[in-house]
Amino acid sequence: LDQAVAKMVQAMLMVDVNRAFRDRNDFLKLWLHEASRQFRDRLINDEDRQWFNEQITEQMQAHLKEKWQIDRFTNLTYGDFFERGEKAYIESPSSHKLLETFNDYLEEYNNMNASKMNLVFFKDAQNHLSRVCRIIRQPRGNALLVGVSGVGRKSMTRMAACMAEFDCSSIEITRSYGTNDFREDIKTMMLAVAKNEGRGLVFLFSDTQIV
Repeated sequence: LDQAVAKMVQAMLMVDVNRAFRDRNDFLKLWLHEASRQFRDRLINDEDRQWFNEQITEQMQAHLKEKWQIDRFTNLTYGDFFERGEKAYIESPSSHKLLETFNDYLEEYNNMNASKMNLVFFKDAQNHLSRVCRIIRQPRGNALLVGVSGVGRKSMTRMAACMAEFDCSSIEITRSYGTNDFREDIKTMMLAVAKNEGRGLVFLFSDTQIV
């Protein structure tokens, strides 16, 4: 629990205070967003997520004397992908801007890569991509993406890596692949980071590659 709280605070520190906070409500929105990402996103069904929403609003009212409706924060989205230069971590200006931004990055990805992706950013896809981007931005960020084959776990990860201007590497499993091969692959990735002057790298692997 201590580590989870620390990760939540770490994420809150990604914002530029002078830009992000105009009043008390801006701070509360950020806190609610990061608490939801760190705790609510781990829950597996709507019933548990609704319980979380009710609990956090009750605690806000009890300790902060703030009464917020649940629908006021459930769709909050923050990201560092709205501004290309500074990459400031800010709240999404609007749902339209969020969709437009993702489509722009998708077009850029397809122009840069031989393997094209044809993605439709419906609401859940937007939420998942925003979450992966947030995780990648953090030091030693890591995530376990759960879902059946074909739901877009790899596509979302590749998109997030592209948006963060990170390289994305995978390993190729063969019948003779062993521990030494894995170590060599890791060494190659680390050398690539060093050669690119510390440019970030996403290591992407699936459950079928666990041997």
